Amino acid sequence: MPASPAVALRDLAFAWDGAVAPLFEHLDLHLPPGFTGVLGANGAGKSTLLRIVAGELAPTSGQVTGATDTCYCA
Repeated sequence: MPASPAVALRDLAFAWDGAVAPLFEHLDLHLPPGFTGVLGANGAGKSTLLRIVAGELAPTSGQVTGATDTCYCA
């Protein structure tokens, strides 16, 4: 039986106030226990996503579960 993910994002969406389009929507992501790297182009939303996981930002919709020991280090 596979282990449960340490962090799970379900149907997550985020849009900045006044933005024409959401940064992301319908995002499902399961992160295993341990360290995870997030890679992508500048402006793709990596920092925003990690701030949502760490609880610094609230998603527009969806939920984050299991992120009790998570922090965002800039």
